[in-house]
Amino acid sequence: MPFSVTAHDPAPQPAKKGQAVLPTGDRLKMLDKACAGDKKCICINNAIFKHDSSWSTAGVGKRALNPCNMRPPKTWKPSVTFKPMAVNQGGDITYFAKFNSLQDGVTACVELYKRLYSDLPADKLVSRWTDSGGNANYRKAVASCY
Repeated sequence: MPFSVTAHDPAPQPAKKGQAVLPTGDRLKMLDKACAGDKKCICINNAIFKHDSSWSTAGVGKRALNPCNMRPPKTWKPSVTFKPMAVNQGGDITYFAKFNSLQDGVTACVELYKRLYSDLPADKLVSRWTDSGGNANYRKAVASCY
């Protein structure tokens, strides 16, 4: 791991270009809780949240409190409540999961990661998560967590 941090140590450690830098404060506490302290889980989900929605501060992630831009799951249900939210993307309607709080969004995203992605190597994880392989910085950030 490129870092060492717990919920009680909110200062992120310096990272090289392309490496994931941990969130601080409430975001770190939310992620630490959802990941049950698993540092790899925290690092990977932070990288995903940063690249997918800037931690729910931009785009669909902001409107849906959905840091990983999760679509409504069809084969399982997260432990938290969500509603489908229609989004017009270039004339096509796409549905995303809309959560009641950022903590709920973080919880559901981590559950998705643990359920379908946690055992994958970095390149395969990013490729499946993004459907396109993501950009170089996305791949580097996730790979830095291994």
